[in-house]
Amino acid sequence: MATGSSAVSVEAGQRCPHCRELKEWQIVPHPVQAGRLFAYPLPCGCDGAEKAKRAEQTKQAEIDKRLREKARRDAVARAGLVGRLADCSFDSFKRRQDWRGAAGVSVQVRTYWDAIYQDQFGCKPWLILYGALGTGKTHLAAAVAREAVFAGWGQVYFRSWTEYLKRLQASWDKTPGGERSGDIVEELQKGKLVVIDDIDKKEPRGGWSRDELYPVLNYRYNAKLPTILTFNCAPTDPDPDAPGRMLLARYMSTAIIDRVIESAFSIIQFDGPSYRSGAKW
Repeated sequence: MATGSSAVSVEAGQRCPHCRELKEWQIVPHPVQAGRLFAYPLPCGCDGAEKAKRAEQTKQAEIDKRLREKARRDAVARAGLVGRLADCSFDSFKRRQDWRGAAGVSVQVRTYWDAIYQDQFGCKPWLILYGALGTGKTHLAAAVAREAVFAGWGQVYFRSWTEYLKRLQASWDKTPGGERSGDIVEELQKGKLVVIDDIDKKEPRGGWSRDELYPVLNYRYNAKLPTILTFNCAPTDPDPDAPGRMLLARYMSTAIIDRVIESAFSIIQFDGPSYRSGAKW
């Protein structure tokens, strides 16, 4: 090997596998050992080598794409968007002839996402979705969470309130290796975007569920963190069994109801028929 040249030819086993020409070697100063030289083969520029290079690049691009898609699916699952929820998007929210308002609520929810993504919501970072069963509240709330995951937001959580309460109850057993209640609460307090779905899905037993909701929502209110809540009843519906009280007060304290209304970027009613049954409940 002639060390005075910038490139040399080496015979032993260094022919291009495509055109069989000798490869050129580049000689440069050794990256670690001072005063020594380091040689590496240069890629051949023949048609066969270029074709093989393009094929390898295409193969690597496909591998990278699959890895990105897997990472995205994993992030969606970690956010709590599993099963049907993983496919909920603005594009998959169906428009319908029997409820022309469907397009309108979709646009309003998308406007909220655009605002929080661009940090334009000011001091009103919450979204309230309420209305009849099966009208797409959960779908659009999940669509916002999915967009946040795709945008690279960390700590995005979609939680059904009833399932969340079951997790809390399970944590009280102090099973070795089980979840700690403090960690369960903290994820909803400090998540960058949190969706709490179906807060009034089931009639509460006693006041403990309201007690668990207060520290979560109060923390997020004070921190001005983007939060989406879904209900069947309207935030201001009266309780038929308790004159002078809001129906929602069965599920959360009036102090939190007041914060919810004050922090709302939008309060959107879903008043169409059910996507599932076609009934209007």
